Amino acid sequence: MRKVDLIIAIAAVILLGSLGFVLFRGDQVGVSVEQTFPMQDVPLSQYGRVGITFAEPMRRTADVNGFSITPEVTGRTHWEGNTLWFTPDEPFDPDTEYTAALEPGLVADSGREVVNAISWSFPIRAPYVAYVKSPNAEREIWRTRADGVGLPRQITFSGGLVFDFDVAPDGTRIAYSQRNDSIGFDLWLWVEGTVEGEPTILLDCGEDRCSEPTFSPDGTKVAYSRENAPPQPGQNFAPPRVWVLDLVTGDNNPLYNDKQILGFTPRWSPDQQYLAIFDSNGNQVRVYHFESDSDFAYNSWLGTTGFWLPNNRHMIYNNIDLETEGQPQRVYLADIENQTVTALTDSEDAYKVSSTTVPNPVTGDLLVGVRPVGFKPGSQLWLFPANGDLPIDITSNNGFTYSNPRWHPDGTQFLVQEIALEEAYATPNVMLMNLETGEQTLIVEDAAQAHWMP
Repeated sequence: MRKVDLIIAIAAVILLGSLGFVLFRGDQVGVSVEQTFPMQDVPLSQYGRVGITFAEPMRRTADVNGFSITPEVTGRTHWEGNTLWFTPDEPFDPDTEYTAALEPGLVADSGREVVNAISWSFPIRAPYVAYVKSPNAEREIWRTRADGVGLPRQITFSGGLVFDFDVAPDGTRIAYSQRNDSIGFDLWLWVEGTVEGEPTILLDCGEDRCSEPTFSPDGTKVAYSRENAPPQPGQNFAPPRVWVLDLVTGDNNPLYNDKQILGFTPRWSPDQQYLAIFDSNGNQVRVYHFESDSDFAYNSWLGTTGFWLPNNRHMIYNNIDLETEGQPQRVYLADIENQTVTALTDSEDAYKVSSTTVPNPVTGDLLVGVRPVGFKPGSQLWLFPANGDLPIDITSNNGFTYSNPRWHPDGTQFLVQEIALEEAYATPNVMLMNLETGEQTLIVEDAAQAHWMP
């Protein structure tokens, strides 16, 4: 053999040996983990989910027996891309530190296995409030602790281009709309507890305007309103239609194939079987049932969708009573299964219904915006018990108006926007109302669109 051939042969043997060693070591090391959610010692929302992201695609088994939470917590697992998620059946205990663990055994598409046990610990954080700071100026999303401890933190840095947003039920993600260079609105996603902590684009809408993102109760889908761009500059955008984006599969489709059905302000039922929207093409609320591909529509002259009761089969909404002198607002109950509508309030001398009604997510009690007799224009908040007892006044601050209440998931407290009626250039404040203690606490000044990050 020539010397040159001998050198080549030796080099080939070394190369093959090195390659074999690398493959052997790769099998020994196994599938690596890119990130855990939350990271080690990072606080998690009481309603949060726990996850593990792997460095390569995994074989998606429906039941992952090797995953556990200590102290023991029941729940379900599912896959989103390379991430295995665990969602608890009940909220985490805020006074407990938990440890998540995964035993070896999961297999990647490549055939390699997870060969090392994984574990990490995390405490449970206090609830936060997310809001738009200085809504009439630089629109950015901030958050602060609901108990007032610590300083507020700015979440988005868009240059004031944020339009609106929603918080996922797990309290760890925010979907928001942001104006782009084409004067359209894109959808973005911010995730708490990630390594970078930077928002990522969720949906590039180009010249279209995508807004009103609304998470489904299980957090796997986002319903939103989409206005198609005009064919020529200077013309109006097309009327909005509601679309649904699946965060697991990436599917993105209009709720209705019929382009004559318009829609905005989507509201998911708590069991996720229904999605209600307001259809401006006929001034009506449409309630779509996914399983049967059918809907129920009823008139709404105020242009609002309303809110679901916790029983999943009734909606509460305000509407104008066209048959009564003065056409006052009333609170109505829509029975989705029986397809009937019933007025819950009458024309009373003691008050007039004046703004949105929002049901308690646990008890079904109604938080109603009313204008009591003798009060200045605006809305006070009264609680109408579901058992039919007399209403209870929550606010009675003449000269202030209260709007956009949002219940905490446990039904014991809510956020509300307060504005002084007699103050020149008054800006909104976010208040916290606690029904158990009766306390009313200022959360943040000059802010709006408050959402719970429970």
